[in-house]
Amino acid sequence: MRTFVIGDVHGRLWLLKQLIEESGMDTKNDKIVFLGDLIDRGENSPGVVEHVKKLQSENPNVITLRGNHEQMLLDFVDHSDLNWLHPANGGSRTLAQYGSPVEGENGFTNLNIPEQHIEYFRSTILFHEDEKAIYVHAGLTPGVHPSADDPHNLLWSRNQHFYDSYDGKLCFFGHTPTRYIKSGVLRHPHAVFVGKHAIGMDTGYRDDDPLSCMRLDDMTVFQKFSEKDVESYQVAVG
Repeated sequence: MRTFVIGDVHGRLWLLKQLIEESGMDTKNDKIVFLGDLIDRGENSPGVVEHVKKLQSENPNVITLRGNHEQMLLDFVDHSDLNWLHPANGGSRTLAQYGSPVEGENGFTNLNIPEQHIEYFRSTILFHEDEKAIYVHAGLTPGVHPSADDPHNLLWSRNQHFYDSYDGKLCFFGHTPTRYIKSGVLRHPHAVFVGKHAIGMDTGYRDDDPLSCMRLDDMTVFQKFSEKDVESYQVAVG
């Protein structure tokens, strides 16, 4: 069984399907870890959720982490927290895709997010660990195991010390587009971030940004752009 880890999808269903197909994932047998932020900003967040739910129903080795965008949706549903609806976060677009458009000051009349999707978001986990790595949405507090860390850090942190200096068990994270992570190494803005023992897989959500995954068995990165076939390259850590 091979292991693949997929960065922040952000509603880009077509890219996700193409990445899975063109990278050669065996969705019935390979282990596939989604690092969170399945939703928001892209063209079909409900479709992404439905597709990943289907993959998970067919393969118990499909793991979905909770991202800060899933958490914002749950905070909106549970506590009427409007942060999710800020234009920068993309929640209004996702609501419209579910059939609940936000219309000016009048808001919306019905919340049409299916209950099974809300329960799916509730079922997502804050981190996953196996013999190969730790997987988390945003990052780790150096020296603290994720089981003992503040959930807010796992979902929201942007810690340059983690990017620069983390040297614990190999860790895969998303959340921060890699173009914004400072490093002393010149790299392409679409490249994954490779630190000492931390690898950032969120390569952005703009129209020209790729969706990225890595096959851990040989540290091969696969990237799907909207107008190109999947490109691949290998990385090394340490």
